[in-house]
Amino acid sequence: MLANESLGGLLLSHEDVYVITILREGTYSYVSPSFCEDLGLDCQDIIGQSSLLVVIPEDQSKCAEAAAFCFSNPHQPFHTTLRKRFKDGTIYVTQWEFIGLFDTSRQVGKILGIGTNITRRVNVAARQQYLTNLLNTTQAIANIGGWEVDLLT
Repeated sequence: MLANESLGGLLLSHEDVYVITILREGTYSYVSPSFCEDLGLDCQDIIGQSSLLVVIPEDQSKCAEAAAFCFSNPHQPFHTTLRKRFKDGTIYVTQWEFIGLFDTSRQVGKILGIGTNITRRVNVAARQQYLTNLLNTTQAIANIGGWEVDLLT
């Protein structure tokens, strides 16, 4: 087995990494098992379906932008964050790198996407921001009015 094949197999089987390919028509031609598992769908049911299948409506314009870039700029990566609604109704935040791939006629025939689920990281950052704001507000309120410290009683 070649080193690249081993590395590719490791990448495709890694549960935190999603690998997809999207045809020019905008349909999935490959989805990794980890992507299907998190979606709660069978991989064979996703192949041939629109790549917008699980992307929330507010983020679908990012997909169009990514596709336009990848088909116009082969082998140049396009980075974006997409929110996807999974089968259980949960919205996951995913970070992607997309790149256009040449077909046998030297035309960009499909887009390769490699993504990760960053929902936990985003939630932790949001919680940290909330707590920082709460602390700042509490400190501001504590400085309102006059304070007197009586150390004798």
